[in-house]
Amino acid sequence: MESDINMKIGKLILSFILSLTLVLGLFAFQLSLFTHIKLYNSKMYMATYENSNIYSTITESINSELSTISRRCNLPKEIFTASFSDKWIKNELDNTTKNLIDFMTYKTDKLYIIDIKSQEAVISANISSFLQSSNLKVDDSVEIELNKVKSDALSMARNSISPINTKGIKNSSSFLKVRKNLNNLYIYKNHIIGFLAVVAILLLLLNLKKISQFVKWLGYSLIAGGLITFIPALIGLISKFTNNLTIRIPSIKALIAALLREYIVFFSQTGLVIFVAGLLLLIVASRLEKAHK
Repeated sequence: MESDINMKIGKLILSFILSLTLVLGLFAFQLSLFTHIKLYNSKMYMATYENSNIYSTITESINSELSTISRRCNLPKEIFTASFSDKWIKNELDNTTKNLIDFMTYKTDKLYIIDIKSQEAVISANISSFLQSSNLKVDDSVEIELNKVKSDALSMARNSISPINTKGIKNSSSFLKVRKNLNNLYIYKNHIIGFLAVVAILLLLLNLKKISQFVKWLGYSLIAGGLITFIPALIGLISKFTNNLTIRIPSIKALIAALLREYIVFFSQTGLVIFVAGLLLLIVASRLEKAHK
């Protein structure tokens, strides 16, 4: 009698451990799926940019900042604003995004440098033309100031597209660890699926004499695994925190907000699907128990 009780307790503890392992494995699987469907999917980013009108938003933000710079240095805003277009923004943002994905997945170790040379040439030509038409003399101090203004304008435009410090990324040990861990989730998706299958089989073998109990444990695992991502994602959607990001540059704020919404929706959807699957398994387990009474 005592040995039977000990066996039941032992089976219960082992089933709980296997169930908890499934929960953690399901969380890892969702993260792995996320890297494939969202995080490292360039098509998702391009679609998000188009649907959120990000290209035009960045162009407007750059031109607004350039107008501020022109007022500060008493130069016509047309000297700067005519240099940047939606087409150029799209090309540079798309290339930056694709390159960053390749960098994160170890397809390259070089980060894309935004090509600002044509804009620099146009701005320089516009400044020279304005000075000549205005018959303004330029001494060394004025030349230095004009070069600084031009440099500030180009840096602002570059940062509006990609605020990431490429040198800082390569030199950051913390970021490189994140890169490695995310890449492991990306490349080991099938291994995670295999691991989940092995754990589920072990749970089945442990409850082979009572299949309804196995189905119940599996259901609880799916419910918990789904809620881990569904609840935080739901809170994020309800709170609409992406609308209140404290980011100074409007274009970057719009870009990050749009991407975060895509990420949150993904986890809310996958979490809900897994949660519902768990509920269905509990219903199946309940009917199996009734059928054996």
